[in-house]
Amino acid sequence: MAEGDDPNHEKLLELYLHDYFMKNDMRETAAIFRQEDNVPNDPAAQNVRTKKMKTSMMNQQWTGQTYFPTFTDFCSGSAFQSHAEDNQMRPPFSSFLPPQINLEQDVEMSEGQSAYFPINPTTFQWEQNLQLPATTTRHHGEGFSLVEVGCLPFKRKKETFCCHFSSDGKFLATAGPEKVVVFWHMKHRSNIGSKTGHSLPITDVRFGPNSHIVATSSYDKTVLIWEDLKTGRPPVRLEEHINQVLSLDFHPKRENLLCSSDGIDETRFWDINRGSCIHIFQGACKQVRFQPLFGRFLATCSDNVVNLIDVETSKICARFEGHENEVKSICWDPNGIYIASISEDSARLWSVFQHNCLHELHAKDNKFQCCTFHPGYWLHWVIGAEQSLELWNPLDTKKTWKVEAHMDAVSSLASSLDTEMIASTSHDELIKLWK
Repeated sequence: MAEGDDPNHEKLLELYLHDYFMKNDMRETAAIFRQEDNVPNDPAAQNVRTKKMKTSMMNQQWTGQTYFPTFTDFCSGSAFQSHAEDNQMRPPFSSFLPPQINLEQDVEMSEGQSAYFPINPTTFQWEQNLQLPATTTRHHGEGFSLVEVGCLPFKRKKETFCCHFSSDGKFLATAGPEKVVVFWHMKHRSNIGSKTGHSLPITDVRFGPNSHIVATSSYDKTVLIWEDLKTGRPPVRLEEHINQVLSLDFHPKRENLLCSSDGIDETRFWDINRGSCIHIFQGACKQVRFQPLFGRFLATCSDNVVNLIDVETSKICARFEGHENEVKSICWDPNGIYIASISEDSARLWSVFQHNCLHELHAKDNKFQCCTFHPGYWLHWVIGAEQSLELWNPLDTKKTWKVEAHMDAVSSLASSLDTEMIASTSHDELIKLWK
C-alpha cells in the first residue's frame, strides 16, 4: 500500500468475519479469530473502525501498488509491469468483494445486527454444532454426517487420479492414467460422455468458474481445455511446458485466466482465449489452487513447503513450513481464509492473515493422501487416507472420526457447495459419493 493510504483493507473482511461468528453464537471460533487478528471485542469499537474504513475506502483513489488488474491486463502482460503512470481512478474495493457484501448497506453494524458474509445459505447449520460424533458413521440430528450415497457405475473399472465438481454441482469430471476425462451427471448418477486428447496419464482436472469449461493437465507436458462437453469440438491445446504438468486451476473471477505448474517448479499463467502463456514464475510443483471468491492469492506446494503467492506480483508473500514429508495436497476453505495442507505424516491448517500454522494433526498409522473441506460444515476437513476418510475438526480436537471408504488408497477428493456432496476416488478403481 502506498504511503499515506488509509487503512489495511483486509481488516474490513476480518470485522465481517468476527461479527458473523459472534452473532451466530460461535464464540470459541470468534475468540480464536480475535486473538489471531487483533480484532476488538467491543462492538462499539468495531463500529467506529468499520465506519472509518468505509469512509476512507469509498473516497480513496487506488495506486499502482494496490491495483488489482483486469483480465485485459493479464492478456497484455501489463499486470506484471509498473502502473505508476496510470492516472485513472482505480476500481473501488467493493468491486472485488462478492455480491453478498454491500459496503453501503451492510457496513453500518450495531449491536444486535449482523453484517452479511459470503456463505452458502444451504450450509447454514454448520456452526450449530462443532462436535464430532463419537463412534457412528451415521449421525443424525445435531452434528454432521458423512454417509456413502452412491458409487458411480463404470462399465469397466478405471483407476482415477483426480476429480472435480462443476460450480453448480450438476456434473463431476474424473480422470487418470487411461488418458480419458469422464463426465458424470450427478442427478442421474450416469456417465454422460468422455474426452480424449492426452498421450500420457492425466494429473489434474478442473471446471471453470460458473461454467462447464474443463481443463486437464498431463504427464505429456500439455494442458487441454474443452469448451463444450456435448460436442466433438477439439480442445484448446497449451504446449509451452517443458516438463510434466502436474496441476492446474482457473481463477475464480477472471474466467480466462488459468494457472498450471510442472515438475521443475515452473508455474505459468495462461490466457485461454488466446491460447498463450502470459507469465512464468517459480514456486509450484505438486499442486496449485487459487483463493476462492477473490483470487488475490495462489496457494502452491513444492516439496514440503506451501507457498502463498500474490497473483498480481507473482511474488511469494508467505512460506508455510513444518511438514517433514512432501506436501501431497492443499485446499482452501470456501471463504479463502484458511489453507489445509496434507503430507503422508500430517495435516496442517494455516492462517492466510497471520501466515502461521494454527493446528496440526499427525497421521499415526494411516498415511494421508488428499483433503477437502466438508461442504456442509466448513470448519471440518475431510482427509483421504489409505483406505478411509478421516474427518477432522481442528478447532475442537486433534482426534479424527474415521469412515471406512475404499479398498485402496484414496487418490483425490472433491466437494460441491451447492449439493453438499463429496466425491472420492481411489486406486481401487471406484468413485464414491458422500453426503
